[in-house]
Amino acid sequence: MSIRVARAGYALWYEPSAKVCHVDRHTIGGMLRQWFGYGAGHPYLYRKHVPGPRLQVCRLDLSNRAVDPVGVRCLLDIWFPIPALVVVNVFHVFHVALGVALAAAWWGAPTVAWLAAGVALLAGGWYVSLRFDWRRPWLSLALAGLRYGADLAFVLGGLLGGLRQGALFLGVTRTRKQAPRT
Repeated sequence: MSIRVARAGYALWYEPSAKVCHVDRHTIGGMLRQWFGYGAGHPYLYRKHVPGPRLQVCRLDLSNRAVDPVGVRCLLDIWFPIPALVVVNVFHVFHVALGVALAAAWWGAPTVAWLAAGVALLAGGWYVSLRFDWRRPWLSLALAGLRYGADLAFVLGGLLGGLRQGALFLGVTRTRKQAPRT
């Protein structure tokens, strides 16, 4: 519905006083299934609302929320044989760098393996630091693990949902730094 509203020329804004009821998941498995379902549904929306086969590579950018409340910047938008969306953020950088490090180590390229491992370590540290609270380090690490599980479930849901839709969908949840506590 929000896509139709935006296409009709109306602006969509976040309203902090709005009340929204969510179905709470009381188990980690329930939470992961919910995020997997969110990811699996996004390729359908993407394919429905993006005209023609395109490859769009985007990144999250919340720097100008007054003008762009959605917060996605398109870096590349070209023709592609199938509908394809790739949203790049630190979560994906971590996994790509880790994959390159493991592949380079397997094929006997130690310099590349060490460089990629360094990038993976930096990206992983950045990912954990986004919501880290030094006053409660163990809780912060546990919550980072839950966030990671939700992101992974969302990405896997998007990939499998994309296959069902004949599309490539590599999305990610909005992992961003929290506002400072007052």
